[in-house]
Amino acid sequence: MLKYICCIFFLTTFVYSGFSQTRSELERKRRENEKQIEYTNRLISETRESRETSLERLNIINQRIKLRNEMITSLNQEISILQQQINDQVENIKKLETKMEESRQNYARMVKSAYANKTNYNLLIHILSSQNLNQAYRRFIYIQQYSRERRNEIANIERLKSEIQDNLDENIKKKNELDLLSQEQRKEKILMENELRSRQNELSELKKREQELKNEFNRRRKISNDLSNEIEKLIAEERKRSEEAGYTEVSEYESLSENFKNNKGSLPWPTENGIITGHFGEHPHPVLSGITIQNNGIDILTDENAEVRSIFNGVVRRVVSIPGQSNAVIIRHGDFLTVYSNMNEVFVKPGQRVGQKEIIGRVYTDNIAGENAVLHLEIWEKDSKLDPAQWLIR
Repeated sequence: MLKYICCIFFLTTFVYSGFSQTRSELERKRRENEKQIEYTNRLISETRESRETSLERLNIINQRIKLRNEMITSLNQEISILQQQINDQVENIKKLETKMEESRQNYARMVKSAYANKTNYNLLIHILSSQNLNQAYRRFIYIQQYSRERRNEIANIERLKSEIQDNLDENIKKKNELDLLSQEQRKEKILMENELRSRQNELSELKKREQELKNEFNRRRKISNDLSNEIEKLIAEERKRSEEAGYTEVSEYESLSENFKNNKGSLPWPTENGIITGHFGEHPHPVLSGITIQNNGIDILTDENAEVRSIFNGVVRRVVSIPGQSNAVIIRHGDFLTVYSNMNEVFVKPGQRVGQKEIIGRVYTDNIAGENAVLHLEIWEKDSKLDPAQWLIR
C-alpha cells in the first residue's frame, strides 16, 4: 500500500514538474512579447507622419499584430495547461480521499472490534496460546505492525492530499490571474482589429503612390545588389588567397568558424533594441501586387542613431560606402561573414579585430527626410546566404 502511494506521489510530481517547465517557458515568451509590443508602440508614436515612413509604419503595425497573436496563443496554452493540471489534481485527490476513507473504516473496525472484544485481553490470550515462543513473537510483531501501518497509511494519504490541495489552490490562483490577463488580451484584440482597419486605410493611401513605391523598390534593390557584389568580390578574393584571412594560423580560423556555428540561436542582437521589419528570403511586396522582395538578410528597425555591435568575435574585412545606404561593415568569423549596412558612422577599419558586442558604428537616420533607423544585417557561410533571425538569440 505504501509503495502504491509513493508511486502516485512520484508520478504526480514528475508530470507536474514537466507542466511547470512548459508553463514557465510560455510565460517567459509572453513577457518578452509584451516588451516587444511596448517597444513597437513607442516606435509607432515616434514614426513621423511623412510619405517616406508610411511603408515602415505599415511594417511596424504588421509586426505588432503578429506579436499580439503570439501572445494570445501563448496565453491560451498556459490556461489550457493549468486547467489540465487542476483536473488531474482534482481526480488524484478524489482517489486519495477514497483510499483514505477505506483505511479509516478498516482502522475503525479494528478499534471497534478491539473494544467490543476487550482485545487487549484477547490479544494477550492469542499470543499466549501460541504453540511456541517463535509463533508468539511473530503474532506480537504482526499486531504491532498492522496497527502502525494503518496509522502511517492514513498519515501519508493525508499528507499527500494536503500537498496536492496546496498545489491545486496555487494553480487555481494562477488560473484566476491568467483569466484576468485573458480579459486584457480580449481588449487588446479589439485594439488590434482597430489597427487592422487603420492598416487597411494606410494600404489604400500607399496604393495611390504606386509609381513612387516602385521607384523606391528599384532603389533598394540596386543597393542590395551593390552590397551583394561587394560581398561576392570579397569572397572571390579570399578564396584565391585563403591564408590571408586576418589570422596568423589556420587553426585559429577553423576554431572561430566552429565557435560561430555552435552559437547558432544564441548570438546577441546587433542593436540594443529593435524589431525585425524585413525578413529573410522572398516575400510579396506588402503594397505592390506582382512584385517580390528578395531580402538577403533581415532589416531591424531600431532607435535613432542606435549603436551597432558586432554579433561575434572576428576581423573587419571591408568598410564599404554604398550610394543610397551610407556605409556597410563586413566582418569575418572564420568561414562566416556578418554584414552590417545602413550606418552613418563607422568606428572600425579593415584588419581590425573586434570582440562580441563591440561597437562598430551607428545606424543611419535621416531626420530631415523623416526616415527610420533601420539596420540591415546579413550572415554568409562561405558563399551561401543564411537567415540571421535563426542565429540571433530569441
